[in-house]
Amino acid sequence: MQRSGNLPKQANILSGLAGTVVFFGVLGAFLIVVGAADGPRLAPAAICVLAGVLAAGYYGVRRQPLLAAGLLNIASVLLLFGALALTTVLQAGA
Repeated sequence: MQRSGNLPKQANILSGLAGTVVFFGVLGAFLIVVGAADGPRLAPAAICVLAGVLAAGYYGVRRQPLLAAGLLNIASVLLLFGALALTTVLQAGA
């Protein structure tokens, strides 16, 4: 592995993916805190928060490629399920 000043492209892509999932996790936490995710919207928002927490764990284990890839895979799938569930709930309520 090269030094941080000259990271490979794959590491940049994985770090960008982790940052995106963390952003949506923070957004889900914000929705829960302000009360916008109540009732049927609470579970999908909580799934997005869990995905964000797992993606944040990537930064602690990125020197262990198998564990880092596993965390990002699980976080990405959780974010996908959470976003799809939130979209479905919002469309059903409209």
